[in-house]
Amino acid sequence: MKKVAVLGLTSLFLLTGCGSKNNVVCTGSTNEGGEKISMKVTGSLKGDKIEKVSAKLTFGSKDKAKQYCSIFELANSMASDSKDKIDVKCSGKSIEFKDYTKVSSDDSIIGASKADFIKAMEEQELKCK
Repeated sequence: MKKVAVLGLTSLFLLTGCGSKNNVVCTGSTNEGGEKISMKVTGSLKGDKIEKVSAKLTFGSKDKAKQYCSIFELANSMASDSKDKIDVKCSGKSIEFKDYTKVSSDDSIIGASKADFIKAMEEQELKCK
């Protein structure tokens, strides 16, 4: 029975992949006002083109994360249409964006090649894998 379970799981990974090869993950950190902010930007690929970009910011303190989160919540409260709202999740010291292109200054990354996406992220001082 163990062999069947192991073989089944192995087959599942071979057929679907473990997910990482369909993503480009870029990370980095910066200091703003003496506070460290870590960033992880994930570009999801369809073929060799970026289809979706998500991001997670992690702050040094809950208070700083809460300040930034309130800015996005304010922007959402002022959005006249739901499609203009930023899909943001605030939790403790982190803020997650399902669609990072809504807050990024570079909205041309959707549809960009993997190489162009990496180049754009490296220009923002992030390192990509």
